[in-house]
Amino acid sequence: MKPPAQPLMPRRYIVGVFDMVGQSNIFQTMTFTPGQPASDTPLAAALRETTGFLQWFRTSFQSSFEQAPFKKNPLAPYDKNLHTIETLLAEAEMKSQAFNDLVAPFALIPETGHHLRALGTIYRMLYSAGALVVMSLAGGRAVRGGLDVESGAEYQPGEIYGRALNEALRLQMRLADYPRVLVGDGLCRELQRIADDPEPSVFGEQAREFAKRCLGMLVADQDGRMMLHYLANDFPLPAVDQAAWLQAKAFVAQQEAAWSAAGQTQLAERYARLDQYWERYGSGRF
Repeated sequence: MKPPAQPLMPRRYIVGVFDMVGQSNIFQTMTFTPGQPASDTPLAAALRETTGFLQWFRTSFQSSFEQAPFKKNPLAPYDKNLHTIETLLAEAEMKSQAFNDLVAPFALIPETGHHLRALGTIYRMLYSAGALVVMSLAGGRAVRGGLDVESGAEYQPGEIYGRALNEALRLQMRLADYPRVLVGDGLCRELQRIADDPEPSVFGEQAREFAKRCLGMLVADQDGRMMLHYLANDFPLPAVDQAAWLQAKAFVAQQEAAWSAAGQTQLAERYARLDQYWERYGSGRF
């Protein structure tokens, strides 16, 4: 392992960890025998089927991060304060690392400047995670993930290391026991801290409003854990059209029925929990 290019300096990051549910199981029963025509094997067919979606899965988060909508009214007259606020919100850079079907996007939480710079980064991550989940479901794949704000460092350019990654992995691997995106305490505390900050300026007012907007993108699940609330009425997902919402909902219901019919009780229960979330909150989307 190469040593870091510079001495590591701990800073705060927002880190996500996401994987495609059941992707690795596709290959569990497949073997490749030397001498077989490689292109004719079930393994080759499975690779062709999965790698296209894997490529999309790895790149879509970056695309959504860059396209996250901020402006309330793009036709509104120019306002200097509003322009400054939107500029601060837009100052964010995301990097990502990947392994197999797991992707870990991360972004530095700015410590200098106004709260709005940190909020812009957090908002983009929440928005991108929501877009990833819904579009994956619409494409016939479920996603499980974790998001948190904690300390970390870039061991190498594009390689996050430290507690922030550990916490996101813990949420994704150990606690998100059905297809959902759990949100850690560090992220919730950061948003609440900004929402409670009494700074009296117009920028402080806007930061409080935006932090509350981000908190509205989260919800306590039935087990009490905070998770991404992508079905919230004010969760901005302009890129998801009506057909995609319907396809996503239909896939969730189909998976519950299929696993139940196959006698896979545990898997059926997981999709039943996801279906309950869609039934409880989905009416505002379709």
